[in-house]
Amino acid sequence: MIGGGKNRVGAGRPTLNSFKYVKGDIPFSSQVMPRRKAPHNIRVCVKINQSLEINSVVASLHPQEISFVTVSELQQLKFSQLSLHEKVTVKKRGRSTPDIQISQPGISNNKKYIRSFNSEWYQRKNWLCGCETLLVSKTIQNEILDCLLQIYHEEIRTEIRKASFVAVMADDTTDVSEHTQMVLVLRYVLNGEIFERFLGFFIPENQTADGISKHILEQLDIILQGNGQKLIAQTFDGAYVMKGKKARVQAKIKAVYSNAHFIHCYAHQLNLIMRNAASITRNARIFFSNILAIPTFFSRSPQRVSILKKHMDISIPRPSSTRWNFNIRTINRVHEHLQPLKNCLTEIQSTSNTDQTIAEATGILEYLNDDNFKFWLELFHQIMPHVEIIYNQMQSREISVFKVNEYIANFKTAILEINSKYCENPSKTLMAEAKEVCDCICVDIMDIFFH
Repeated sequence: MIGGGKNRVGAGRPTLNSFKYVKGDIPFSSQVMPRRKAPHNIRVCVKINQSLEINSVVASLHPQEISFVTVSELQQLKFSQLSLHEKVTVKKRGRSTPDIQISQPGISNNKKYIRSFNSEWYQRKNWLCGCETLLVSKTIQNEILDCLLQIYHEEIRTEIRKASFVAVMADDTTDVSEHTQMVLVLRYVLNGEIFERFLGFFIPENQTADGISKHILEQLDIILQGNGQKLIAQTFDGAYVMKGKKARVQAKIKAVYSNAHFIHCYAHQLNLIMRNAASITRNARIFFSNILAIPTFFSRSPQRVSILKKHMDISIPRPSSTRWNFNIRTINRVHEHLQPLKNCLTEIQSTSNTDQTIAEATGILEYLNDDNFKFWLELFHQIMPHVEIIYNQMQSREISVFKVNEYIANFKTAILEINSKYCENPSKTLMAEAKEVCDCICVDIMDIFFH
């Protein structure tokens, strides 16, 4: 608090009525404030100054001749901190009606035309730049979104014209409707600052190299518009259809944009190596199929989950075909809680009234007791910690070529030690397949990262 009396500064938040003035008065922002004793607390000074700035803006909105609130003024206001009367006053000033300068050329019936925004639409449509409730059809919504997207793409094109170099990144994912969508992102440096611009989601005709590359080239042609020489890099997830040197996506892109060198993702390359190793032998494929069945079994029923919680205080995560860190968690969780998991399945087997549940629990229980399953569980339990270590190392922002060489060498040494120590088994078939898996990992990782 500063000073005394009802007019002391800080006695209360000034209201809009405090700033009313009649015609000819000096506005609040230019009035001379009476002298006050300087506060000793600097925080109080800052708060007072902020309060005065906010209220000066509110005061400037009060005169009746101002018919609307501009966007810049609203940005200065801390609307949530205003009183109810001040909020109502601001709202009554109406919507902002900026003079938008936008135009779009088009062709209709072989005639060229230019569509532009007319400010008269503010009078015709109250919902423009307003907050009134309006039910808009999907068609109109999509048209508005398309207009915004065109403006956004034009801004990207403007920035690319100013930038020296551009890189394109592509990846795909499967949505809840099981449709594969591809996402494109552009990356460039402008005025010393790095920009990553999301280009959009796209659905290629097919998932072949031809279908994917065709769609990427179409979008690049739209965005680059004669600046193709600036495209110096392309990076994908490292899948086989993406990274091939002859007839894959990166080769087709490079055939059009000769400067677009392919940069693969180290972490994704590791995913491909492990997926290949897990599917190289019949017993390894059966093992991972059985591992996947365990979390799937519990995810289908809350009753099963409740019984699992009685025996284990943690859940079993579902594996992923492309994110091997999830497979690591699943294998480790099953290995570390094998006996509680067996007890849980035994209880479900004896208490369930559903034939399907009993049959599934019996099947899982059988291979949990199988020696072959235990052998592969132990083997991958030894391999997976090293996979997780190198997976995290490859994701580091400080990674370099020298560090990659070091990480790969350490990983290969660890796998060879496991090969000699844990691949001993009375079954010659299992022992040969285990060695084949370890050899496959070592050969693939050297082939991909050093050739």
